[in-house]
Amino acid sequence: MNILKYKEKFKIRTYDAAYNRKASPVSILGFLEEVATNHAQKIGLGYHDSMNEGYFWVLRTSKFELTRLPELNEEVEVATWPAGLKGLKALRRFSLSIDGKEIGSGFHYWLMMDSKRMKPIIANNFIEVMKEMPIKEEDSFKLNKIRNPEDLTYSYKKTIMPRDIDWNMHVNNVRYADIIYNAIPIEVLNKHDILSLHIDYLKECKLEDELDIFYKKESNTIFVEGKKDTISMFKTILKISE
Repeated sequence: MNILKYKEKFKIRTYDAAYNRKASPVSILGFLEEVATNHAQKIGLGYHDSMNEGYFWVLRTSKFELTRLPELNEEVEVATWPAGLKGLKALRRFSLSIDGKEIGSGFHYWLMMDSKRMKPIIANNFIEVMKEMPIKEEDSFKLNKIRNPEDLTYSYKKTIMPRDIDWNMHVNNVRYADIIYNAIPIEVLNKHDILSLHIDYLKECKLEDELDIFYKKESNTIFVEGKKDTISMFKTILKISE
């Protein structure tokens, strides 16, 4: 079933909202991953399909950009579609709308990892499915590698707990947003909305790993980085409202 564009609607419920009654970064990232996963299943590239072909999907980079945050009880329509290949990365785009008006967009880089050699590949079933997709060249995009400043300030230590872990026994992609959110001082969150989040997943974080979380704010840009010992596990750039 080759459906180029797939959509779902999500109501912002109490557990989706932060204390400001607006959708949290965790919820936004969750919406993107949910529609991406469901779309992949519908077009024959889901978890079981890929495992049968000897590979699995790994999210390498995730980003969203919003003009405003969805608020409690609002309904957000999230659409997604594949945007081709860039090297070994499979590109996926998103749009977010409320009442038919677009409020933002999202971007994913996915890798197909050979389950035996643990190296990125371009899977044959992916190539076959994409042949049937009328992908537009203009949908392609590039996300620059995140380069954080050297002088980030220590924020806190995060121990990876069972609630952070997914069925692959590493930190769920969406849970990183919680780790990032908790690094931002409350006085900043009180005054600003997080309108953009760009995260590079660099290394797998696993149960009982201890991460040192670092933070820096420059004007309306926030940098957050998680390290295990001296190894960078993830890097993030956020944009906040004025």
